[in-house]
Amino acid sequence: MFKRIGLLLTILFSFTLVLPGPTVRAAKLTGNQVKQQQQLQHFVKQRLVAKKGIYTNYLETDQRADTASGHEMLSESAGLYLQHLALTGKKKKFRRFYQQTKKTFYAHHQFSYRYDPKTKKRSPVNASVDDLRIINSLLLYNQKFHSKRYKKTANALYRGLKRNSLVDGRLYDYADGKTGQHAKTITLCYLDLETLQHFARGRKGNRQFKQQLRLVKKGYLGAQVPLYKTRFSYAKKRYVASKKLNVVESLLTMLHLAQVKQLPAASENWVQQQVSAGKLYNRYDQNGQALTTDQSAGGYALAAMIGKTTGNAKLYRSALQHVATFQVTSKSSPLFGGLGDAATKQAYSFDNLTALVAYDLAQSSY
Repeated sequence: MFKRIGLLLTILFSFTLVLPGPTVRAAKLTGNQVKQQQQLQHFVKQRLVAKKGIYTNYLETDQRADTASGHEMLSESAGLYLQHLALTGKKKKFRRFYQQTKKTFYAHHQFSYRYDPKTKKRSPVNASVDDLRIINSLLLYNQKFHSKRYKKTANALYRGLKRNSLVDGRLYDYADGKTGQHAKTITLCYLDLETLQHFARGRKGNRQFKQQLRLVKKGYLGAQVPLYKTRFSYAKKRYVASKKLNVVESLLTMLHLAQVKQLPAASENWVQQQVSAGKLYNRYDQNGQALTTDQSAGGYALAAMIGKTTGNAKLYRSALQHVATFQVTSKSSPLFGGLGDAATKQAYSFDNLTALVAYDLAQSSY
């Protein structure tokens, strides 16, 4: 089972999107972008949000496989939506959705990464980055509304995470809540540095955070190819070789570094160049050569978030312009306002929710 989950995490990459710190400069949306944001928000609310969570894809499928699809639900999506609700100040909706998220996904001191509403079954394992994202949304809510209740909840969830997925300062990709067994690896983009730093208290905590940060920074490929290695094996004490680099994973790693002011200038410049040229492709080799011409709304949304975090307004606005090219504009389509393929009716929660958070950041001081 763990081998299958490891493959799933490589393909699916459940992500964390921690929000920029208070020093980030404001970047206003244009009137057209505000309209695009509103249409996207309406699509997500009407087409993806369901009673127990958020559909992975607008298009339902009967197939159940290693990767979530159709109307299965991910704690990844729940965390992203909670961040959106916190950013936009929707107090009551945040509280209701958090309670539902806890009911749908939480068991054995962690959030199951996946829930199937048809079978009403949870996966026995979490994805540690999903737990961190949900914890982050509670911290964001507390920062915005000064809620002692959710601050305590965030602390309790973090203590739960330390039972199986975060052991002696080592964050693991996933763990089985019942057995306590965990992965032997960590995907670099799972290391949500800002949230981990928040809980790094005392000499021991600070030392462990520095080790986590060092692990990410050493995954840097270099100024010529300023992307990041994918995964580190604790058992083998080395980075796992990967001929193909998924750009979304590298972008997430860059975002996390930017949030603790550790992003190399070469990485930000590379993102700026790809976005300006409209060539932010999904996969690259170790030499920085594109392996596909496919692109994603989620990738451009992450680039926008990097720009927001570093105060690069040009990157932020340019990346959002590319996000908009994925938006369905036909009012006769059930995908109207969403980011997807009108012909196939495919619209994935990650693309739509990541973009929604990226838009939300324009109005945020975080």
